[in-house]
Amino acid sequence: MRKAEMLLKRTAPIAASVVLALSLGTLAGCASAGGSDAQRIAELERQIDELKSQKSNDGSSSGDTSANSSDGSSTNAPDASASEGAGGAGSAGSGSAAAGSAGSGIQITDATAQDFSSRADALIAEADAAQPDADFGARVAAYMDFEQRFDALDREIDLYDDQKELEYKGGTLGWEDYRSIKVQLDYIEDRLDFAMNSLELRFGIDD
Repeated sequence: MRKAEMLLKRTAPIAASVVLALSLGTLAGCASAGGSDAQRIAELERQIDELKSQKSNDGSSSGDTSANSSDGSSTNAPDASASEGAGGAGSAGSGSAAAGSAGSGIQITDATAQDFSSRADALIAEADAAQPDADFGARVAAYMDFEQRFDALDREIDLYDDQKELEYKGGTLGWEDYRSIKVQLDYIEDRLDFAMNSLELRFGIDD
């Protein structure tokens, strides 16, 4: 019995030392694992920061491209507006028959349309230069004279337009050619209409 007790007393410190060593080893392992986890976390955070930085740079580059595109559009826009303004002023402004043809961007290429355009230029210029008479009856007579001449030219244009439409429907005139002629004729008629409306206002005629 004493031998067993003595053996137990001798082996107890050894066992305790073994347990302590094992505990220290476990703690060291945990510390090592913890350190490895910390390193992985730090590495992930670093990669995330790099991705954020790259995304921010891409956004800045995209923003610059958009800004350049916007600048390009705004640079071209005034030119288009200027062209439209010139066309509008040409077709709407009184006393601008020749300027209207040049500023509208519409080229009168059809021979008959060119004749109509020249006659319209002369008639519009004459109407723009006309001064209203102080006598109302005289103003009405002058206005009616212009109205008849404007209407006569407008009817000629309409008849030619109808003729070209029949040629297109009959297959003797291509769509592009018909469309081009129609655009030219419509432009001339628009100028005639505006000139007549301007004359009506100047002469104080409510027609």
